Amino acid sequence: MSEAGVRIAIHDERLRAHVVGCLEFVGERIADASSASSVVVTDDPGRHAEGDATLIVVRSRGARAPSVAGNPVVAATIESPLSQHVLMAALDAAARLVEQRAFDWPQPDRRTVRFEALVGASAPMRKLRELMGKVADRDVTVLITGEPGTGKELAARCLHGASHRAQGPFVPVNCSAIPAELIESELFGHEKGAFSGAIASKPGRLELADGGTLLLDEIGELPMSTQVKLLRVLQERCFERVGGCTTIRANVRVIAATQRDLEAMVEHGAFREELYYRLNVFPLAVPALRERREDLPALAQALALEAEQRQGGRVQFDERAMRVLARYDWPGNVRELANLVERLSIASAGGLVHAEDLPAKMQGEGDANSTAARRDGERPEAGLLDPDRPPLLPVNGIDLKDYMNRLERSLIQQALDDTHSVVARAADRLHIRRTTLVEKMRKHGLQRSDAVDL
Repeated sequence: MSEAGVRIAIHDERLRAHVVGCLEFVGERIADASSASSVVVTDDPGRHAEGDATLIVVRSRGARAPSVAGNPVVAATIESPLSQHVLMAALDAAARLVEQRAFDWPQPDRRTVRFEALVGASAPMRKLRELMGKVADRDVTVLITGEPGTGKELAARCLHGASHRAQGPFVPVNCSAIPAELIESELFGHEKGAFSGAIASKPGRLELADGGTLLLDEIGELPMSTQVKLLRVLQERCFERVGGCTTIRANVRVIAATQRDLEAMVEHGAFREELYYRLNVFPLAVPALRERREDLPALAQALALEAEQRQGGRVQFDERAMRVLARYDWPGNVRELANLVERLSIASAGGLVHAEDLPAKMQGEGDANSTAARRDGERPEAGLLDPDRPPLLPVNGIDLKDYMNRLERSLIQQALDDTHSVVARAADRLHIRRTTLVEKMRKHGLQRSDAVDL
């Protein structure tokens, strides 16, 4: 957002830690108290009412938004508990205030608009965000393609939020969820008496999206008869309600999304060619999760943070569990990962998720050495020591000393378990001297009373 960074002035320590974590996660620099940064995130604006501060106010649900004389406050204040996405949207709003007040910050470049809600630093995601930055503020029709669960609607919402229509409505329509006989009424609205059951006039989704964005999700499921009428909307920017004769202007941007191959449907006569070309003005392809496996740690952390806010359960994957996840093919993509994190946030009381806690189908595909290791009487943790498969460093870093201590204690305990607590044999398995193992057992609080000292 700025080289100056963001100043934090939150007295609630838990909330402050949460906000700092969100900012650090997306790479924002935290400014110190003496910084001349123009943006302050605070839950008490009265404490920072001097100077040229643009305030982002964190308030409790239902509390009234304060006004601070001389200090612009973001129009949409945040309600706690807040998500990373909401916080970053507020920061973007603050950046626009800074731009309007002609502060010393560089002017934002529309070609590099950030879309933090689309988590991931992989090459496919960087390319996607770059393309979105180029088209976000242009009123052209966008066709978003991708497998189920990749986040096509999220991408559409990001485009809307970064456009000049951001203050207008965002209206999503799932074309596959509406019966064919009702789809025209849903899209274009209907007049009273237009058909049996039409006891009153009703505006359609196009009217509801006036001044904003209409997302036509699963556009490939749209009936051919409705495709003709939608084509007219895109060409002439007008339509009539079902049973009506008054022409209504369509001041709306259309974004379409699909998991189907529309070009192949055109070839087979299942989709109108003219409509396809009208929709495919600016195509965007959202990559499958298996095509950006390096984003898994960041995605898992972001989803765990959201799950913690909703459910209160904390989820963190250990190194081997993360390796299992990284090798799974994820047919359900990000949606499948989100469902897994949600389930584990409820089921995993301790918070730390091990490979054994994951569904069997993931373990089978995820850790190729697990089955063989168990068959050979070895623990799968041996894979941690394979230099060709180094552990994955969590996005938020790690306490290396604590991690190594826990790893050492775990391996010693496993060696004792595998040798029925015979210290000498356990030492042989760990390739260390017996006296060294005794000392390490003392260090880690492992009782010798349970071991046989031979």
